[in-house]
Amino acid sequence: MAKKGTAKGKGYIFKRGKIFYLQYDVNGKRFVQSLKTKIEKEAQDKAKEILEPALAADTKEKVMFNVASARKLLARKSIKLSKAWELFLETSTRPDSGPATLKSYKSFFLRFQKWLAKNYPIIQDLGKITEEIAIEYADSVWAQGVSGTTFNNHMQAVKLIFKHLQKKAGLDENPFHSIGRKVEHKLSRKEFSEAQVLKILNSFKNPKLVLKDKEEMEVLFHLGAWTGLRLIDCVLMKWENVNLERNIIFCEPHKTKRVKRTVNVPIHPLLREQLNKALEWNNAEYVMPKLAHRYLGPSSPISSEAATVFKFIGLEVSKEAKKGLRRKKKTNVYGFHSFRHSFVSFCAKAGVPMPVVQSIVGHGNPAVTRHYVHIGEGAARQAINALPQGNTSGKTDHQKLKIISDILNSKSILTESDKRILETLSN
Repeated sequence: MAKKGTAKGKGYIFKRGKIFYLQYDVNGKRFVQSLKTKIEKEAQDKAKEILEPALAADTKEKVMFNVASARKLLARKSIKLSKAWELFLETSTRPDSGPATLKSYKSFFLRFQKWLAKNYPIIQDLGKITEEIAIEYADSVWAQGVSGTTFNNHMQAVKLIFKHLQKKAGLDENPFHSIGRKVEHKLSRKEFSEAQVLKILNSFKNPKLVLKDKEEMEVLFHLGAWTGLRLIDCVLMKWENVNLERNIIFCEPHKTKRVKRTVNVPIHPLLREQLNKALEWNNAEYVMPKLAHRYLGPSSPISSEAATVFKFIGLEVSKEAKKGLRRKKKTNVYGFHSFRHSFVSFCAKAGVPMPVVQSIVGHGNPAVTRHYVHIGEGAARQAINALPQGNTSGKTDHQKLKIISDILNSKSILTESDKRILETLSN
């Protein structure tokens, strides 16, 4: 913090970017505020206007009144740190984030509050957070050895909260605005093979596989496998999104709610079996009410329970992080998100155009999504029909049809039915 000039009293002005700021102490309490000028002489004059009445007061109450008057903050509402999160949730300008995202944001902000209480216990208002404090906090997070991804997510969450509370807190700028992003070493989950997907789904028939809410978990896994939707969209699927008459699911993915993008996913035959079964024992709002309730609760072990299924069939769900990376936690190899990768891979291998695939699974980039809005249900149904149909004999549908065709062609005399079958296969 470079000292630029001293104003009358106990304080000094400094430059942050092109703007001058004033820092001063009154009765042991520190104040930092923008002088809203790029000219040093004007900054010194404004600093005197603030300091002289503050230092002339003879009681703590008068000091606080005079300081507030000089800073023109009497009309501004003070935001207590303890109330900041609730106020953020009530702010209409904030992103319409899903439950999991909000849970993550809250966790990061509470960590910041805990650090602040330990290092700056005197600070109780959001408006007292300076850029220097923000940088100090960011340095402390990075010093913990977290990965670039964790650091970026952490800073993004806190920065977002300050962004939407900045004016109400009387801050001239977001104290976290100068925190840059770290390099991320992203590790994508592996996709399942066709054989692995079918083995995973068939494992639910094995009585040795013990799971809480096993029936609903089986429906959840079929949703993930045959729609390519994310875990949050599958577990919070509502019956109002399922049209069994048209054999299609309408879903607005939580991750892209801000772009109001609805995806239409035709129902795979194996998924339809599970949905019909769910109808027999479920008349609730959610397709999987027990799982939805747990997912929306304070703790959601559904991801770890999904890992139990993968381990049950012998898949390695995680491995130690590579040396040289800041990542401390194990690397996820297979997870529920692997179904999404597999869905896209199956469609791609079957020759389904990528715009059709992205139209089904949803795309987070509005600029890209606009190219896919005209994909019809017909193209989407062809994509679903290209997915594995639950055959476990080792032969693909194409190979089986080839065998049928060869058998019919080997016959010396063909019936009318044989001829119609061959004609159908040749088209």
